Amino acid sequence: MAKFLFCLPLRLGVLLIAPIQFLITAAAAGIVWLALIRREKDSDLPTSLRISFIIFGIVYTVTALACVFGFIGAIFKKTRFISWFSFMMNYMLGFQIVSSIFYLVAFFRDGGKSVSQTVGNGTGITVCVGCTHLSKTVVVISAIIPLLVQAYVCYIVHSYRKRLAKEDAKKHAVPLTKSAYHPVQLNEEGQSLTHSGAYPYSEGAHSFGNSGKYDTPYNGGNYGKV
Repeated sequence: MAKFLFCLPLRLGVLLIAPIQFLITAAAAGIVWLALIRREKDSDLPTSLRISFIIFGIVYTVTALACVFGFIGAIFKKTRFISWFSFMMNYMLGFQIVSSIFYLVAFFRDGGKSVSQTVGNGTGITVCVGCTHLSKTVVVISAIIPLLVQAYVCYIVHSYRKRLAKEDAKKHAVPLTKSAYHPVQLNEEGQSLTHSGAYPYSEGAHSFGNSGKYDTPYNGGNYGKV
């Protein structure tokens, strides 16, 4: 059975994850929208950059809203709210993976030149090389750790969603307190079909055409003789 931090209930984990994720995504959305508003005054802002700002702002805003619903869903055990929260956490994980790959490729393609340019020339070159290697390590670690944390968040929320779905299924299940088999009750229509003794109409006295006048059965030419 899945546990939050190996010992805590999943519901408590979601109650802690949702507000933390809300603070992170809401702060990121605010920074993106604020930067976009300030850069709108610049006429030289490229269209691609403006579109990127808008996409990032929308993604972080929707995710922050999903965190609110996830917190409410964890309090009142609403499966639909938790399902939406789980979907947005998975979407954010994919979004972070793509953006991290893009950022790492761009960083290593640049080779840390931006870092070396800030240090300068002369005696600062040796320091610059060490700073470049340090910055690459920090960038890689800073890209991997958030992905691992987000993947664990997705696992916890997904596990809690599955548990709520099972609880809902048990609530709506119809209990079978009695056996589904009911024995057939004998009635007038079924008496002859379930008769345990000899069949009454197989006797000679009840044979077809016998009115009680003739007691002897048919024996060829002697039929009807007394």
